[in-house]
Formats: sequence, structure tokens, C-alpha cells
Amino acid sequence: LVPLTIWLAFSIALIPEASYENVLAWFSSTWNATLAISFLIATFYHAALGMQIVYEDYIHKECAKVAMVVGTQLAMALLAIGSVVAVLKLAVGG
Repeated sequence: LVPLTIWLAFSIALIPEASYENVLAWFSSTWNATLAISFLIATFYHAALGMQIVYEDYIHKECAKVAMVVGTQLAMALLAIGSVVAVLKLAVGG
């Protein structure tokens, strides 16, 4: 996740003037779109794992713990799918 974050920060910082057209052109690059999707998937997976650890440590009722873990995993999966679809839409032309 750290290398992807560093790449994303530098890559976005190097976009000349953050107009819609420039950002669209940036996402149109296969390399940028692929790495952005990888970043999103890794980020949502990392968030789901982190929340699972918190739930397992601080929620003591087993049924509530399972419900929170499953709910969080479902929410993160849906957010990841939505984010990937958004990047793919940008990558193919907006």
C-alpha cells in the first residue's frame, strides 16, 4: 500500500493544472488506471482488515462481532467495486 500511495501522490502532483480534461487524460493511461485500481483495492482491503481487528478486540458479544465484521466487509467490497467502476469509466473516456 505504501508504494502505491507514494506513486499516487507524486503522479497526481505532476498533473499539469487539475482540469477535468487533464485528469481524464491521466486516467486514460493504462498504467495509471491499473495502478489506481490496485491502490483502491488495497486501500479498501486494508480498511476492512483494520476494522475487523477493532471489532474483534472491542466487541465482546459474538453475534454483534460477526454482524459488524460481515457488514464492514460487505460495505468495503461495495465501495471498492464502485470505485473501480468509476476509474474504469474514466479510463475509457469519461
